[in-house]
Amino acid sequence: MGIFESFVLGLRPVAGKTIGFQQNEGGSSSLLWSELELAESFQRLLSPVLLAEPWPTVPRVDCQQCRRVEEGLATWEVRCCDVVPVLPNFLVGEILHHHEHPVVLGWLQSRRSDPFAIWVPPNEAMEHKDARVDGRYGKGCPLLVEGGGLCSVYAQRPALCVNYHCYYPSMLWKEAWSCLGTLLELLQDAAAHFLVSLSDLDLGRLAQLWESEPPTLWEDGWQIEVLYEGCWQHWVGREAMFFRWCYEKLLSFGPKELQDVRDWHRQRCMDRLAVAGQEGTDHYRTLDEEFSHRHELQVVACEPPRELRKRLQSKVLGADEHLYSIHQMESYALWYREQLKKDENPSWWMFWRPARQEVAEKEGIAVTERVKEK
Repeated sequence: MGIFESFVLGLRPVAGKTIGFQQNEGGSSSLLWSELELAESFQRLLSPVLLAEPWPTVPRVDCQQCRRVEEGLATWEVRCCDVVPVLPNFLVGEILHHHEHPVVLGWLQSRRSDPFAIWVPPNEAMEHKDARVDGRYGKGCPLLVEGGGLCSVYAQRPALCVNYHCYYPSMLWKEAWSCLGTLLELLQDAAAHFLVSLSDLDLGRLAQLWESEPPTLWEDGWQIEVLYEGCWQHWVGREAMFFRWCYEKLLSFGPKELQDVRDWHRQRCMDRLAVAGQEGTDHYRTLDEEFSHRHELQVVACEPPRELRKRLQSKVLGADEHLYSIHQMESYALWYREQLKKDENPSWWMFWRPARQEVAEKEGIAVTERVKEK
């Protein structure tokens, strides 16, 4: 069975071992980055320097043999996928390009999108959160194949889903994957906004509507009609066509447009610093210098600042949770990749549950108590 058939049937594609582009049986190309499969849209957005070598995948973590199910913390039908992700416009377009996905089309009919993304209504997000009891995963993501526990959009999954792992062998691995996830979140956000800026929507009207606080945008799981129509304007009723246009437009991007995406995000960071009265800070000057020399910039490995490393130890950072540029995050991701290549024998001291000692012993993994990161 090829990757395309796996996608249509909702099965997780079998990870390949070769690095590079692979043409699947359905005619669409997908990148097997080591064992990491990425959407075609992400292939276009990521720096070629990062794609030139494989990204080390987390060893001994396999969704086909889910550890959380073995530990009694999840059911086979849900596993760890109990969160509904936000889908940026270009990924919605990529999904619909390959398959008239009934769940995604249903979301479009339910007025839960705007030109930037398909969003998750607050009441639905709360339902999934409340379904977790005693650390156990509860209500499955609607994009899972019913009864199968496998993702129906795996080849086009967003940053949240690309990054998530139930276990990491050490804090270094946790940081590295959080860095990659943070980078993909930045690219999602910047590309989605940049694509909207290229459309024929009235951006001034759109900006005014989004000055409202998020809780006022929804009513019983639907966006308020006047807001919805104001956002979509003359595209109301043709939302799927708009998302397909976003995907096709992104694939047409050349070096200039990809640089424009990075410039858009860098300028946004500088504007946020200026509003906070931090134009004289070192970080602002770094971003300003980046902009001045943007055409000569190269992605080279650079160790992240200590402050950022501490934050990456706990989670992936959303696009609005930090002020690092895409170029900076790419340089940090490259540094982490180099460090992981040196970490040939991870100790698995993090996140391992002693209750599963027998599983560890069976696989020859040494289970140790958590030690303080030096």
